Amino acid sequence: PAAPAAPAAAPAPPPPPPPAPAAAPVAAPAAPSAPSGADLTSVYKTLGSTWDALLQCADIIFQNEPHNPDSYSLRRFATWNKSKFSEIRQPEGGKLSFPGNKPGLLEKLDEQLANEEWQAVLQAAEPECSQRPFWVDPHYYVFRALEGLGKRYAAAATAVEGQARAFAASHPAALELRFSNDAPLASGPTKLWLSSSGGGGGEGGDGAGGVEGKLLAALGEARQQVLSGELGPAVETVRGALNGARGRRADFLLGLTLARLCLDGGRPELARSQLDRLASDCERYQLADWEPELAVQLLELRWRSLKDSPAEGEDPDALYSRLAALDLSAALALTDA
Repeated sequence: PAAPAAPAAAPAPPPPPPPAPAAAPVAAPAAPSAPSGADLTSVYKTLGSTWDALLQCADIIFQNEPHNPDSYSLRRFATWNKSKFSEIRQPEGGKLSFPGNKPGLLEKLDEQLANEEWQAVLQAAEPECSQRPFWVDPHYYVFRALEGLGKRYAAAATAVEGQARAFAASHPAALELRFSNDAPLASGPTKLWLSSSGGGGGEGGDGAGGVEGKLLAALGEARQQVLSGELGPAVETVRGALNGARGRRADFLLGLTLARLCLDGGRPELARSQLDRLASDCERYQLADWEPELAVQLLELRWRSLKDSPAEGEDPDALYSRLAALDLSAALALTDA
């Protein structure tokens, strides 16, 4: 009998799919043409196109190189020129005729800052600086995020701080204005940041909270000096940690750290000299509303300074009640210690 036929060969596998096309690069915006002749209308039209082109460039740089200071400088220069902020007249009653903030955003950013989610804060706050040009608060949150991100972002933090301070110096009345929904253009912490006398953008630069991180590291060394009876050198150790960084927020943090050190060294009267000054700033800038964690630290230290060394005119129980209202866990931790 004939041999059985060989089985048919398996069909050849299909050819692999062609490679996906590469993503097209993002094109930079075309440069606006200079106006011809002496037509002022054309000049302003060209300027408007220029501000838009600069903002597009800022967006592209920010998306690809968020550490690059050029993005932050371009965005602020173009935003404040395009919005014609300088032409706003002082409104009656200090209130603008339109809402310009984003309700709920600051609360979210505060929570992210507390959790050291620096990139999340940066990505949420930086676009707001141009999308809501009259709202000053996002610039503060961008600075805090850049400061927290460390040395690679230090130049960007310096750019943001420098331009924001220049803006505040040119428009001091703007920091006291409110939108039509009664939200301030600049909240307490933002005014605290901008009202300082220069320098220090990105000075923290080491991540872990920037200035806070440096002071915390210095406090460890300073406490060892206190244990050796060297309170004076310990104070200088803490002061030297900031390496010349200035600003009201940095000064506030420095004051808290020095007060803590004096309490550790058994000198509550010296601690109170720092804490009294900080309490005045806390009330002036309504810190309990905008940076409650700093207000909590201040109340904790004031209560500690009075616990074993009462001072005339000070009521430890009243301070404790204020602390409990602001942060019950912190209050319980004091009495459980």
